[in-house]
Amino acid sequence: MEVSLSRGVQWDRKFTAQADSSLMHLFSLDAIGGLLSTFQKRSDNRALQFAVVTLISFLDYSNKPGRHSSIGRIPSADHSAAIRVRVLIKFIQVMRERQDADYTLLMKVCDCLKYWSDWLSRDKHFSKNNHGLMGSIALLHSAIQFGATPHSSTYLEVATSRIFELGRSSFDRDGLCNENTIGYHNFNVKLYRGLVVFCKHYRLSETLINFLEETILRATRALEFCIWQDGSIPPLGDSAVYRTKAVSRNKPRCFYESGFAVVKNDDLYLSILCGAPTETHKQVDDSSMTLRFMNRDILIDGGSYTFDRTDPYRRCVASSLGHSGVFLKEFDGLLRREYLRKFGPVSGKIERFEESDEGVRVSCRYSVRNDLAVFTRNIFVCWPDEVAIVDSVELHDNDFRPEIVQRFLFGPTLAVHFDRRDKLILASDEFSCSLFQLLDCDGVLYRGEAGSPLRGWYSYKYKEILPTYGLDFLRSSPMSQFSTIIKLTKCASLSECSTTVRAFAGQVGLPPPRLSLGTE
Repeated sequence: MEVSLSRGVQWDRKFTAQADSSLMHLFSLDAIGGLLSTFQKRSDNRALQFAVVTLISFLDYSNKPGRHSSIGRIPSADHSAAIRVRVLIKFIQVMRERQDADYTLLMKVCDCLKYWSDWLSRDKHFSKNNHGLMGSIALLHSAIQFGATPHSSTYLEVATSRIFELGRSSFDRDGLCNENTIGYHNFNVKLYRGLVVFCKHYRLSETLINFLEETILRATRALEFCIWQDGSIPPLGDSAVYRTKAVSRNKPRCFYESGFAVVKNDDLYLSILCGAPTETHKQVDDSSMTLRFMNRDILIDGGSYTFDRTDPYRRCVASSLGHSGVFLKEFDGLLRREYLRKFGPVSGKIERFEESDEGVRVSCRYSVRNDLAVFTRNIFVCWPDEVAIVDSVELHDNDFRPEIVQRFLFGPTLAVHFDRRDKLILASDEFSCSLFQLLDCDGVLYRGEAGSPLRGWYSYKYKEILPTYGLDFLRSSPMSQFSTIIKLTKCASLSECSTTVRAFAGQVGLPPPRLSLGTE
């Protein structure tokens, strides 16, 4: 944000990159909040001066005819308004402590605060996700700020009702959040924890506090199953990798209602996604899996990169090109909304999750166009270091192009190469494992390609995109199968894999497989 002490801020500026996100943050006024915090911590009068100029500039801009309505229609307007309300309250609190406070300006700020609080309180501006929770928290702040006024009690009632509703609907019975991303699960938990502190400080409803604490307990337990062993958030869906203070529960767990499962012990982490309770932050990732062994990424999801839908790298990592799953080639490069428009309705679920002394077996299934294309994935994690993946696809509509892909996106620290026709080596310093494709199909290995399609990229850090190896196994048939074994230690041949995992993959007693592997 550029601020001129004489002209203020150009609020109608056009952004060339991440236009939607940039606009949302610009009108959230979070930059003013940062300036106010700087003033409070450092007694920096220059920061306060810029905060005042920026807010006056916003008030002048937004009070012109039609501007409030246009600000209320920007992308993620509810998110922006929730932040804006809290910044306005912070401004009021900071200025009331000063002897030179401009009370005419404070009255204008209070009017602006009431407008956006009223806006948030309307049902049509309430979303049943983290945006709705942020808006409800902002309304609680407004309720405290406006004290004994009639609209204060309205804000309190609306916010409390919505928070109860969100707490009941946002988490499944096992405590996993419905936003299809472990990072957003953690973000929701963080919001609820802050909300408990706020409610206790202002002595709000004891019933609400008890409800929030019980919700947080279930959600925290779920998070402990989903994080990596070192406490990090895995980059599944719209999330970067970052550390939490949570302590990992190194045990398998299936969240049937959420279409998510984790196979986990002290050394191995495997996730599988299939199905979705909502469309919030959902990518084209049904059947996608990740695999991590000894804190090394073996199979990954592409991450998120940015939220700019026009960015080709966002399109890559959020589409089927950014996931280790089984797909139609027709899916590649489509964002979720495009995918649903072209192939919906989509349904999916985890059908089986069985633990035994040998390992864990997982079965999942998803379909498009009312079962006219059906994708089934069976996974067997055989302790301590083997994984078998058996995929099948059935097409019952000639409108589908019969090009099926079993895709693997590999961890960025791994160098990947073909050892021979039926074997790939995945290696890094002091580590090596092997991947076998047991059925006859073409294989294409690639890394960081910038052509059409753009593929072989991942993003573990916001706005950072880097190349990594990807592998597509391809078949062209209305009924197709793939059978893959990953041995997570050095392995000279398929015969060194256990008979149990080979039996699962359907290869015991069969003739040697034929495989055509190469690069485009």
